[in-house]
Parts: sequence; C-alpha cells; structure tokens
Amino acid sequence: MALPQFGSPARTGPSPVDSIAKDYNDRYEVDRVSLFCGNLAVGTAKDQIIELFQAFGTIVNILVRESPSKFDGKSICLLALHY
Repeated sequence: MALPQFGSPARTGPSPVDSIAKDYNDRYEVDRVSLFCGNLAVGTAKDQIIELFQAFGTIVNILVRESPSKFDGKSICLLALHY
C-alpha cells in the first residue's frame, strides 16, 4: 500500500542542506589553514614571521598590518597568515 504524498513535489538537484554543508566546508577549510595574530611589535618584518612560522607548514600568504589602536591611538601590528 502506497503512502499518500503531502507537501511539495520531490526536488531535483542539490538540496539546501547540501548548499549549507558546502558553505560550512568552505569556511572550515579557510579556518583550517589560517592564523591570525594580534599584539605584534610595531615594525615586525615579514622575514621574522616566516622564520617563526615556517616550521608549521608552507606559508602561502602573509599580511602584516599596522594601524592606530581605537582605544589610545598608538600603532598596533596585526598578522594574517595562510598555510
């Protein structure tokens, strides 16, 4: 005996759950290979960063940013690194 069908007809193609899972996996992959570090000494050089972090994997990209603190206006140094 067949059960009655309720709701909308069966979908074809990827489900919304597949899309959510893909978005999560994409973000996870970025997070898995990324490192953020704040409170670095102003004037920290990329060569110093490479020396410190290359032991943990091949570095693909380094972004060092110096900007004024929103609290006291003094310069702060931040790092984003991708393996």
